[in-house]
Amino acid sequence: MSIDLVSNYSALRSDPPASGAPIPGSGPLRHTVVLFGGWGGEWAGGDPLPQQSASGTGRVAERVRQVGRNQRMLGADLLVRAYHGSLVFTSGATSADRDIASRFDPRAQLIVYGYSAGVSEALSLAWSLWQNRTFYDTGTGRFRGSFSGGPSATAGYVRIDRLITVDGAAGHFSSQMFRRIPPNVRRNLNLYQLHPSPIGSHGGPNEAHNRRATDVVNRDLSSLYTRNPGDAHSSIDEDTTLEVLETICSAIGCQALPRVLPQGLAVG
Repeated sequence: MSIDLVSNYSALRSDPPASGAPIPGSGPLRHTVVLFGGWGGEWAGGDPLPQQSASGTGRVAERVRQVGRNQRMLGADLLVRAYHGSLVFTSGATSADRDIASRFDPRAQLIVYGYSAGVSEALSLAWSLWQNRTFYDTGTGRFRGSFSGGPSATAGYVRIDRLITVDGAAGHFSSQMFRRIPPNVRRNLNLYQLHPSPIGSHGGPNEAHNRRATDVVNRDLSSLYTRNPGDAHSSIDEDTTLEVLETICSAIGCQALPRVLPQGLAVG
């Protein structure tokens, strides 16, 4: 669920709890998945990623949309939004913020993915939500950047259920890239490698701003690319597609679509 309800006002002023009380509600769950791809060029940064995009993130987005079509048959809804990444512009994060606000379901899952420069956008979105949409009141259906007033059993911290970051990079400045995860993230899966691309892009380990609120799982995949280290950054998004899908599906309660049927199975 995308908020942690708290039982009293004093809890709203402290750190987000590890988990919250169940949130009442009815109707289909409205999950949201936001994806930020690699750098889209100087003027395309933050623009929507075309559905026909041949990029690794484009393929991840299409696979998630396939999952969404299956989810609708099971009575759940899944909104998928994909954007070009950017190191300068924040229009993608701003658009994603509007998407989240317009259809926010506190009972459902909020999942954010970023690859390469898109990790910068994903972190911009996460920190913006933490600073500007810190709380959500289920009684009024409104976000609050701060919470003033007496006790409330209907308010809680807004949480990103899964933040998936893949080889966050900023060219030759990759080693200095900001990699701190805000407390509104429940779990961050960070897949990265340390071989610089021809322009110096590579990932690195993330760090939780508050370890009590956020579980960061760093996985260094550098050993997979020792034969062709220069191609590592451009390949890792495609190489991690299935794990990303499995992470998303584990959050929203579905099964990732395999690339092919296991040997010996046939469609009848």
